[in-house]
Amino acid sequence: MLINKAYKFRIYPNQEQEQCFAHHFSCVRFVYNRMLALFKETRQFNKNQYKVMLPDLKRQFAWLKYPNSQSLQSAVDNLYPSAARLHHL
Repeated sequence: MLINKAYKFRIYPNQEQEQCFAHHFSCVRFVYNRMLALFKETRQFNKNQYKVMLPDLKRQFAWLKYPNSQSLQSAVDNLYPSAARLHHL
C-alpha cells in the first residue's frame, strides 16, 4: 500500500525577498508565454529544442539571467503537457 505524505510550510518573506519572488515568477511567466507564442507559430513542439533556446533568450533579455535556470526550464516542461493535449503530439 502506497502512502503519500505532504508537509505544508508557511513562509514570511521580507520586502526584499518578496521582490525577488515576484521577479522570479515574472521571468518564468515570460518564458512560458514566449515559448507558447513560438509553439502557436510553428505548431511543432520539441521540449529539448525549446530548452536549447533559453540561453539565446538570456542573451537577448539580460534580466532573465537572475533567476535560476531550472525554473526557466520548468516553464518549458510545464508547457509540454498542455501542447500535447491541445494538438495530440
